[in-house]
Amino acid sequence: SDLKWFVQTSVEDSSINTSNIIQNTIRLANHRIRHECEIELNLESTRKPAFSGHNFAQLLTNFLFNAAGARKPEHSTVKVIVSTRDEPDYFVLEVTDFGVGMSPSVANRVFEPFFTHGKRTGTGLGLAICHSLISRANGRISIKTAPGEGCTLTVRLPFSQNELGNLQPLQTPTAI
Repeated sequence: SDLKWFVQTSVEDSSINTSNIIQNTIRLANHRIRHECEIELNLESTRKPAFSGHNFAQLLTNFLFNAAGARKPEHSTVKVIVSTRDEPDYFVLEVTDFGVGMSPSVANRVFEPFFTHGKRTGTGLGLAICHSLISRANGRISIKTAPGEGCTLTVRLPFSQNELGNLQPLQTPTAI
């Protein structure tokens, strides 16, 4: 049912429920990340972004796969926190991993097409595509990282002008 949801998610859907998309996306990505990530959710947003559900799932999938690849060699898993909140003008998605982190020179290039660092697989297109999707939606993405300190990707998206009622925030952090 999760795969059917992903395939049927409309690109034009402006009434997405981000909490549901996050939970469905994590279940879909679970086949690849379940042995590498411990995921905690802190979903506080009550508004909807002007962004398609399909693109939102694509962002989160990329972020989760990158977080899984950032596991410190001496640890069996990496802790990942997925959170949402509302700012006055933006819906905010934050994905924080407590992995290996990046140097400033690497962090400055992560949104460049075909740039990879420290990975055995991948094309180097994931974050470049995410950056493009966010930019086209008049949003912003930023990165905060340091070697050994993990990484936080913060996405700010304008709110949907066609909201069909507000979302209910997740009352307590949930581990998946």
